[in-house]
Amino acid sequence: MFGLVIRRVAWITLLLAAGCGDDGTVVPLATTESALSSCNVAADCVLPAGAGSCVTMACTSHRCEFAMDAVACPTGCTVANQLTDCAIGAGSCLLVKCTAAACAFNDYSTSLSCDCTAPADCAAPNACQSAAACTSGTCTYAAVTDPAVHPCCNVAADCGGAATCTANTCDCGGGKKFCDSTLGNGRCVPSGGCCVPTECGTGNSCQARTCSLAGACGFVSNGNAGCCDAPADCGGTAGCTANRCTCAAGEKFCAGSTPGGGVCIPNSGCCASTDCAPHSNASVACTANACVYSCDANFHDCSGTCRSNTSISSCGASCTPCATGNTCQAPTCSAGVCGFGTAGPSPCCNVVGDCTPMNACQTATACTNNQCVFGGLASTGCCNSATDCPAPANPCLTRTCVANQCATAPVSNCGDDAGTPDDLATPGDLATPDDLAAPDLADKLSLSGGGGCSVAPSAPRDRAAPPASLLLVALALAFALRRRHA
Repeated sequence: MFGLVIRRVAWITLLLAAGCGDDGTVVPLATTESALSSCNVAADCVLPAGAGSCVTMACTSHRCEFAMDAVACPTGCTVANQLTDCAIGAGSCLLVKCTAAACAFNDYSTSLSCDCTAPADCAAPNACQSAAACTSGTCTYAAVTDPAVHPCCNVAADCGGAATCTANTCDCGGGKKFCDSTLGNGRCVPSGGCCVPTECGTGNSCQARTCSLAGACGFVSNGNAGCCDAPADCGGTAGCTANRCTCAAGEKFCAGSTPGGGVCIPNSGCCASTDCAPHSNASVACTANACVYSCDANFHDCSGTCRSNTSISSCGASCTPCATGNTCQAPTCSAGVCGFGTAGPSPCCNVVGDCTPMNACQTATACTNNQCVFGGLASTGCCNSATDCPAPANPCLTRTCVANQCATAPVSNCGDDAGTPDDLATPGDLATPDDLAAPDLADKLSLSGGGGCSVAPSAPRDRAAPPASLLLVALALAFALRRRHA
């Protein structure tokens, strides 16, 4: 509630003819200035002590002002009794005159040190106040909106709780703050408290913020799955901690379809299919808290991996690759069965028509194991085997059949380069030379001569066996003589 400071101004006056001059001039006495406030109804305004018998309070545009009391003074005031009929309290800066049977509450001709005689004399309004008005020498204000909207007010009842209306603003005093609400339903809380939940810190994913009427922050469950206000909201063996359903070590909580229908399961289990790791080419379901995978159409399970029915690595229902075949074969998978296709162009093939002869002597006769089979034409120089070719005149060449064409190849070790050396040919006369006739071993052998060898008899001696060294020498001589006669 807005109220102007009451200040006392001393007036020293004289009254003419016992307080009233014959001309009706009023002489003021010493008074104290009064103040007016804002209001919603006339009952919000307080009639000052010492007010005249014809004076009452009115509430106009949420501002208290003095008015004629038509009930108390049905015929109006009189000049003779204007001091008692029109007085507006001991604190007024005005001596209100009675003019035409009505008290002139805003006639400043008999005023002294009033706060204002016009709105321009008043201080600028605050954020909650409308423009000032000057009423009976007092600056009056009202809330900027009608009705007032928090934190603005006209009277304390507009605020609520223990708040007061000061300068048209709801106020709670030191150490507290005002919490806005609907008109008349505000409240005072500690300065560090909350007015609304959004002024509180955020909680975990299960918590919704709360703010009590006393300004205390708190939390409740936000109602999501796995959230709780008490263990009964969870189910099974779960507890409720910080508004979350919790389980023992090594376990996790699976929420039920309704509050209290949850259960604790091992961490390795699943609560829903979204808990399961995705597998390629498979769908997954959480059945009895276990992930169960099913391979998509045209795929089959190979030790937990879904592999294609049409791949050569897992053809049909197999989990092993198709065989590789020969160099002309590429593995295939058709209708779930491994097979082979050609690995390239001729001489590889799928049918004999894929084969292209490599020369004029060839014709394709078959496609066997994806390899072209060629036969020779019945033409000169063509063949299927070496025997189809004429024998070469050169004894050092042999006939061959290459790519169904007759050819020759050299005979190994034939001719000057590869034939038997002349000095190793069989000699014409293989008779034992005379000089190689068996010596008389009864006599001793002797070797002598400058650079040559000779055998001569020696003096007789006993017939013991000749030494082995002599036999070796004899054989060496025989070999040398044979080469000389060859």
